[in-house]
Amino acid sequence: MFDDVISIRQFDRDRIEDTFALAERYATSKRNHYRQVLKNANGVLTLFFQPSTRTYLTSRWAVKLLGGELDDGTEAAAYFSSTVKGESLENTIQTVCQLPYLGLIFIRHPQAGSAQIAADIASQYGIHVVNCGDGNREHPTQSLLDLYTICRDRAGNIDGVNITFCNDLKDSRTIHSLSLGLARNGYVDKIGICAPENVELPPELKTEIESYGVKIIRYGNMKEAALASDYLYTTRPQIEYKGKLTKAQKKAIIDSYKPYIIDHDTGLFIAKETKCRLMHPLPIDSINIKEICESAQNLPNSLLWEAIANGVYIRMALATKALIN
Repeated sequence: MFDDVISIRQFDRDRIEDTFALAERYATSKRNHYRQVLKNANGVLTLFFQPSTRTYLTSRWAVKLLGGELDDGTEAAAYFSSTVKGESLENTIQTVCQLPYLGLIFIRHPQAGSAQIAADIASQYGIHVVNCGDGNREHPTQSLLDLYTICRDRAGNIDGVNITFCNDLKDSRTIHSLSLGLARNGYVDKIGICAPENVELPPELKTEIESYGVKIIRYGNMKEAALASDYLYTTRPQIEYKGKLTKAQKKAIIDSYKPYIIDHDTGLFIAKETKCRLMHPLPIDSINIKEICESAQNLPNSLLWEAIANGVYIRMALATKALIN
């Protein structure tokens, strides 16, 4: 039976490996082997209340590749729905659940806990929910594709991976989910961090990670972190969760990240002097900080772009399990 995907906490090793096995089957099969998997299944709705490129496109592309029925509620949710008139999330979900033959909702929303709210309502109608980002809390499908990317990069073995998380540890939902997925399933015995002190891991998350016997190690700069790590996982500053800022406050936040960017020189150092791989959930903030410069984004040790295709295969697996299994 498929459980709604709300948190990475729902994924033990068995469920992760089962998801990866199906994703790998899709990744290594020809299209005509799976293009009708969802042909007769109930439909899928993408309901994104926040901007998205990769998660939105890969979720939709996953369903289309499987031959599923797909509808786009994103434009309506963001611009034309009654949320602009004050409609609650609960009433919006109640409304979409009246759509005949709806089986799955991919949802992204700025409110922490929104995916669980949606799932509680949708479950009454036999409709499944996949969390594609709920505020600054979690992004479990991103963490699954990140784990899958590491797994494929390491010939199928995540155990003992040495990873360091960089930049906005406080509000990056991708870091929250991935760090938990690694720690609670025993893939790591330590996690590195390299970030400004004012954007540390949330205390409750740090406590949970350490409760699994995982040590958290701080590195002083990106080169030091790269020398000690197999993977550097960096993010943009999550400015949208910082509240209303004056120009001076915003500048101070951006300036605090400058020691942690991967510029051309740092990128070349990492490529030549280490075996470290670069990861980023994207998008890169090219306006405020550019935490990874263009040349570093395309170095041979960068996994930024191949992770996108892996996201398609993971979401194909999740859609199949929600609508077929």
